[in-house]
Amino acid sequence: MAVDQAVTRIRGTLGTTVKLLIDRSGTGATMEFSITRALIKVPTVSWSKKTGDIAYLRIHNFFGNVEGDYVNAVKEIKAGGMSKIILDLRGNPGGLLNASITIAADFIPSGKLIVSADFGAGKQRSDFTSPGGGALEDTKIVVLVDGASASASEILAGALKDSRNITLVGETTFGKGTVQELIQLAGGTLLKLTTAEWIRPSGVSINKHGITPDIIVPMTLEDKQAGRDPQLDKAISVLQGM
Repeated sequence: MAVDQAVTRIRGTLGTTVKLLIDRSGTGATMEFSITRALIKVPTVSWSKKTGDIAYLRIHNFFGNVEGDYVNAVKEIKAGGMSKIILDLRGNPGGLLNASITIAADFIPSGKLIVSADFGAGKQRSDFTSPGGGALEDTKIVVLVDGASASASEILAGALKDSRNITLVGETTFGKGTVQELIQLAGGTLLKLTTAEWIRPSGVSINKHGITPDIIVPMTLEDKQAGRDPQLDKAISVLQGM
């Protein structure tokens, strides 16, 4: 089941209950949980200081005021004198395309390609390039991704990997890279139509392929239960060597 399909089924009226059957990968066992639906406020951006001059910047999603929250976080990071950043896109399901492109442009020099929309045979591609002048064009960066990094977060990760040769650490991303439009039909019905695919600067489609990181570091259930984060540890190690 795709992430967006699961989210659609889980969402519902506040205060009602949803039952989840969880398949524990590699064990063959399943567990059932009953969860009461509630309003959850998820931050768009958060950051903290790690060892030395390394800042940890997490973009949780590309909704709401993500661009403003991102700009404020970067200002605080630079004011703190930190010169290296771990950009964490793990678990980021995507969101607003324009937000991911705007944030990508903060890292990527002028004229460099961020992403292209391929509308099919015989149709011209739409290229999105960086206007330049970004605050982090010369900053040392490592990006964290995993199987739940999807859509707009994959566009950002792909742009940083291809157009700035930034190292990606973690696990292969989800592979959701289509352009979809809602078309109003008679009787109030809506048709969701896929019209294009997102293409990375390298020429590779994001859709169904995902993005394989430069350094693959699995995150096991045991790691999570023990509070370990080998992916973050590796990212710190890579940055310390820069």
